[in-house]
Amino acid sequence: MQTEPGRDIGNTFSRAWQLLTSNWIIIVPGIVIAIVFGIITALLLGALTAHVIYDANGMPTGATNVGGSFWALALTPILAIIATILSITYTTGMAGAAWARGTTTLADGAASFREDAGHVLMAMIIMIVIGIIAAILAPFTLGLSVLAFLLFFIYTMPAAVVGNRPGMEAVSESFQMVMRAFGTTIVIVLLIFVISIIAGIIGVALHAIPYIGPIVGQVLQQIVVAFSTLVIVGEYLKLRAPAASVAGPSSSTTYTPPPPPPPGPTV
Repeated sequence: MQTEPGRDIGNTFSRAWQLLTSNWIIIVPGIVIAIVFGIITALLLGALTAHVIYDANGMPTGATNVGGSFWALALTPILAIIATILSITYTTGMAGAAWARGTTTLADGAASFREDAGHVLMAMIIMIVIGIIAAILAPFTLGLSVLAFLLFFIYTMPAAVVGNRPGMEAVSESFQMVMRAFGTTIVIVLLIFVISIIAGIIGVALHAIPYIGPIVGQVLQQIVVAFSTLVIVGEYLKLRAPAASVAGPSSSTTYTPPPPPPPGPTV
């Protein structure tokens, strides 16, 4: 039996919020990764700055240890990619586990990273290429190419992590899902956009509070990321179910989270 689209979307958002409020641990990976990446980046940039030679007017005139400066510049984007993959696999994997059994742990995120990091990396590379093409076409399409890019590939990461799809298959599955549920996906994207804008405004206001303001703002940002991920993963699972049922009774319509890592040796 088919449900009304509006009610169905409302159910997805409501259930996603219930899962988040009972699984606050979903926001932990994003916060920890952001803190660690921020510290490492600050150290690398500090090392880079220390190697620059300035004149009496404070203008850079040269540098010492050029090799160290090169590695500082080279490592920063590499670490950013690793941090992004960690954040995506952990948050998306934990969201999938939460939808599957109502609860999740960090072990679900770790298992998703081990199994799907390669899928996410390939999907990221493909999406970067498509994004560049969309940006080039933006002036000729009045920005519609960028909007289409954001819309049609919204389910790519759930497909790569929850669906265990390789990079190109994840991108293709996301496109096909949006074509099947175009109106529903637009509403979901708009609602997530509005929530993100409101959270962003609150976050900017919180930065005016010394010390604790930026910390609370970062937590709020991760709450929005986790909630949005839960919504998108939930909708992905709904859209995947009809396609799986058509494929035959052997196809699974329920996400089974990866097994947790084996316990370490006991002392």
